[in-house]
Amino acid sequence: ITTDKLKDGNVTKDKLSQPVQDTLDKVGAGEVAKNDTNTVTGDKVHTAVEAAKESVEADGADAGLTVTEEAVAGKGTKFKVKLDDATKAQLKKEETVSTTDSNLTLDDSKTNASGAKDFKLGLAKDLVIDSIGKSATGAKLTLGEDAITLSKGTKPVKLTGIKAGESGTDAVNFDQLEAVRTVASQKTKLAAGVGTTLDGLGTDADPYKVNVDFGTVTAGNTKAVTGGAVYNALADKADKNLSNIDNAGKQVITGLVDAEGKDGISVNTAVDPNTGVKKFTIGLDAATNSAISKVETVSSTNANLLVDDKTQNASGGKEFKVTLNKDLTDLDSVVLGDKVADDVVSLSKDKGINAGKKQITNVASGLGGKNLKDIKNTDAEWNNAATVGDLTKVEGNVTHINKVIGGQNADGKPVDANGDQLTDSDGNAITTAEALKTYDVRGQTATNDNTVISAIKNMNEGGIKYFHTNDKSGQTVGGDVSDTDDSSASGKYATAIGYNASAAAENTIAFGKGAKATAENSIAIGTGNIVNAKKSGAIGDPSIIEAKDSKGMAVEGVYSIGNDNAINSSDTFVLGNNVNSKKVAGKTVAQGDTVENSVYLGSKTTATKSETNAAGKKVRDVGNKNLKSDGTKGKTTSAGDKGTVKSATVGGITYGGFAGATAKGVVSVGAADSERRIQNVAAGEISRTSTDAINGSQLHATNRALANLSDKLMDIDTGSKAGIAGSAAIAMLGQARNAGDRAISAGFATHRGESALAVGVSSWSDNGKWLLKGSASYDSQRNTTFGGSATYNW
Repeated sequence: ITTDKLKDGNVTKDKLSQPVQDTLDKVGAGEVAKNDTNTVTGDKVHTAVEAAKESVEADGADAGLTVTEEAVAGKGTKFKVKLDDATKAQLKKEETVSTTDSNLTLDDSKTNASGAKDFKLGLAKDLVIDSIGKSATGAKLTLGEDAITLSKGTKPVKLTGIKAGESGTDAVNFDQLEAVRTVASQKTKLAAGVGTTLDGLGTDADPYKVNVDFGTVTAGNTKAVTGGAVYNALADKADKNLSNIDNAGKQVITGLVDAEGKDGISVNTAVDPNTGVKKFTIGLDAATNSAISKVETVSSTNANLLVDDKTQNASGGKEFKVTLNKDLTDLDSVVLGDKVADDVVSLSKDKGINAGKKQITNVASGLGGKNLKDIKNTDAEWNNAATVGDLTKVEGNVTHINKVIGGQNADGKPVDANGDQLTDSDGNAITTAEALKTYDVRGQTATNDNTVISAIKNMNEGGIKYFHTNDKSGQTVGGDVSDTDDSSASGKYATAIGYNASAAAENTIAFGKGAKATAENSIAIGTGNIVNAKKSGAIGDPSIIEAKDSKGMAVEGVYSIGNDNAINSSDTFVLGNNVNSKKVAGKTVAQGDTVENSVYLGSKTTATKSETNAAGKKVRDVGNKNLKSDGTKGKTTSAGDKGTVKSATVGGITYGGFAGATAKGVVSVGAADSERRIQNVAAGEISRTSTDAINGSQLHATNRALANLSDKLMDIDTGSKAGIAGSAAIAMLGQARNAGDRAISAGFATHRGESALAVGVSSWSDNGKWLLKGSASYDSQRNTTFGGSATYNW
């Protein structure tokens, strides 16, 4: 056995020149036991091994395991332990929760403390139900197609808390009905006027009575009088005027006076038998009295004609003023002409407004002074008619607008500008509502009750199918028509472009089929990209950026350019394909953890973390196994993403004092067994504080310098060997021994492969006091050495 070096009893560098073949005889009686330091025989070791083998029992049935034994030559029995089939089947079971009711929501995206799915059920914000009730026999609110019914069997139900109605279609509360009843219960009160007297207050069965206040036949009296009063007045007057005429004269006068009634006047003649006075009773005949007693009336059969009889005309009779109500109701039609025709303006409750092929001019703007973007479907202006001026705010060029919009054919189907019937993508005819259908900015729903103006407005503000951009309000109003193929931009300032694309947070962009950007300020461009982390982006198809890492910490600041990448760490950048991903059921999922604050360059690139323990503390600085592209450990090693390299020992020499000794992440260009070469690297700074990368030319220069140094050292080594040989050759020279002797000598020597030849002369003085010597050597490196000496003896 040979060794080059021993240190502290431990071999640090050794070479075995031959195997150990000796054996130890007469070994002491040691035991295979703890703390026993005596040597033991092979027989005792064999006995201990056999005993150990017999103490192993292979029974795992109660633990859900199967244990099998396998004999290994020279090593005893190998036990294989694995889960039994029942345990595997149990582990594969997963609880599922589902709902077929649109009124319930289900979220299973999170896990509970045990790691299993956490199912959260909720109630939808917009319920679709038939009725609401406290119990089967309690009050119930039934929602019908055209009516809402509140009932409790056959019993009436009280509805409370109703706000006073304001418009024609609003419900009214009890206070409003009570006010109407109070007004309706009031009776008409009459006041006595000129020529009338008021008799009593009247009752419901016997209302107010109005009697005539008769006057007398006197000058200046304007009251009505009876015929009897007139007769008496005339009779008295006649008697007075004829008081001086005797009876004979009275008879003569009576015979001379006669009266005839006509033109509505009747005269009755009677002679007083006592006085002989003829009395004439003058009055209105029956026909005239009947005519005078008639009172004209004017009335209206509906509320559209108003009759006012409160004033008198010049004759003193009633003046009836008939006017048209400003608000006409209960009309079937209004015709502005003498007949109904296509060229006559008319309004019909069944056919609406017929402009009679005439322009409608001087129409006020339907916008009401607002901008289109400020008008919502709940505003009063939403249902206003639009003017051409309004249209110009939607359509820059309204020339030939009827031609642009198209119209309907004889069957009522919409046609294009050329009169061709509109169809869907499958060639099926569509309705006008379907032709004007717009796709809502969010929620993957559509609105199909548009007018041309509202359709244009919706497209201007929310986009078209597969292309939607939201505004600062984060529009949430949508239609009732579901369209799950459409894109959805539900976040403020979000943009979603593409089939089933979704931009679900503020300032997000989703561009591509199935692209989803769910966190603020994120971008997903490409088919199926899913970006769940803030301030992150993915370009390619399909890659996924997770919202949290394996420790549950939020991920942000991540970008991926490439296909099929899966990133779950912050501040990570990937340029390549198939990084940290695998396919499960055809979907891209993460196969492990990516490294925070790191850069992945190239397809199937991996990065290696510094190994940590269960507490998360770093186990080692160096020696971490690099990962292969499939996520398994390779043979090469690394200092990891956070390792500290303080020193390095090469060829027994330790180097230290490195700048940038501790890393804060990695830049990886390959994987274990799939390394890549970095080319075109600029020369880095070489100094005590430099952290630049060094390229091959700099290493070459260093190697050349070392090679030159090695050559020089080799020259020195060779020269020194030859010089030693020359010195040895000179040392081998003989010399004269006695006084007065002269001698010449030659010598030869070799040293570690080098050789030299020496020649010398010597001479003693005659008195033997002085010795003079001279020598010269010539070595194998063609070096010449001369020497001489003088020695004095006494």
